Amino acid sequence: MVRIIRGCIGLIGLLAICFALTTQAKNFQTTLQTTQRAAEKGDAQAQFDLGTLYITGGAGVAKDSAKAIEWLKKAAEQGHADAQSNLGVIYYTGQGVATNYDKALKWLQKAANQDNATAQFNLGYMYAKGEGVATNYAKSAEWFQKAAEQGHAEAQAMIGAMYYEGRGVDRSEVKGIEWIRKAAAQGNAKAKQMLQMIKK
Repeated sequence: MVRIIRGCIGLIGLLAICFALTTQAKNFQTTLQTTQRAAEKGDAQAQFDLGTLYITGGAGVAKDSAKAIEWLKKAAEQGHADAQSNLGVIYYTGQGVATNYDKALKWLQKAANQDNATAQFNLGYMYAKGEGVATNYAKSAEWFQKAAEQGHAEAQAMIGAMYYEGRGVDRSEVKGIEWIRKAAAQGNAKAKQMLQMIKK
């Protein structure tokens, strides 16, 4: 909400504010055009940035799932791990496309194999839930562990719970609590709740 500025800012101050806002909008437009040109020339990072912008919308760009998928796919096909991970999530959730677990698994696997922690976590989740794959707690634990070792808080909470319960791994309360504490130290709410339950 725009409010009237009271005080001694004066006409020069108001003009300076207007100039700054106009300059900021022009700079963003220039950056967007530069990114678009780079993406069209095949720059994978620019393609990823453009695809992500179309997912989120804002800053003068309307949300557009079809364009998001188009640009993310171009980057993903060049091996861009974050684009592969995001594309996997889009197919998993059915955001702007029909849910397709096979495509989700394909792209998440490619990103996870490049040590993308988010993709590793999401693969672990798919194997734990049995969505698009047969439920396999051992594989789930394997992917959660890889993401957890990279500092992914949700994965740390999940692998901690799996160790604590002995699901997919040999039961170890010590390892379980250790991983849960790491996640809680990063502010993960689920991990904090687990620690409270363990203490009771």
